[in-house]
Amino acid sequence: MIEFTWTDTVAESQLWARELRSFAGSAATLGELAVRRADLAARTLPAGVFPAGTTDLDLLDQILVARPPQTPVADLLLEPVGEIEERCARLVFDDPGRVAAWDRQQPVVALGAPVVRNDQVLDTVGFTADCLDVQQQEWAELREGWLPRLADAGWQPCSTAFLTAAMTGFLDVYQRQSAPRMHDVVLVEPLSPHPVVRSALDALRPVRR
Repeated sequence: MIEFTWTDTVAESQLWARELRSFAGSAATLGELAVRRADLAARTLPAGVFPAGTTDLDLLDQILVARPPQTPVADLLLEPVGEIEERCARLVFDDPGRVAAWDRQQPVVALGAPVVRNDQVLDTVGFTADCLDVQQQEWAELREGWLPRLADAGWQPCSTAFLTAAMTGFLDVYQRQSAPRMHDVVLVEPLSPHPVVRSALDALRPVRR
């Protein structure tokens, strides 16, 4: 699909596909689109999500250089299935865990979530969750800080919502609203080296005094 040129993530590739949809009706192939390039109107992309001042034509220009002229424009609008299969994995929350601590008389469960790709366990990430039933050790939702824990293991959600939240400064909201629950499966990809992503994740860590 689309080359990784900024955060080196599949999530960004998905963002590109969304932003390029405005060109869907302009031509059938990239060669035809290149011929009509001068007639296309630029649209500024969301501030913070893409580098400042970036337009959809900037993305298109990179595509025109990187892809053959016979490439169908429709291919740019597809979800990056190849990258997802190659780079992403499933984070599986099936471990009931064990009571490892107490917080204000509330049991806290420690659990491990395997990172699985092609039925092979690549990694296991440790998390904590509030316990609902001490005897059955059932838990409802991961505790705050699950994104930094995931990042410490070298992974991040393969999600355009995650990437957008990190770039716009609302990663704390994303963390609260998207906390996985028991039996959830989360698509993850290798942690982005982009400094803004790393800074957003670091801001979620508790302040040590």
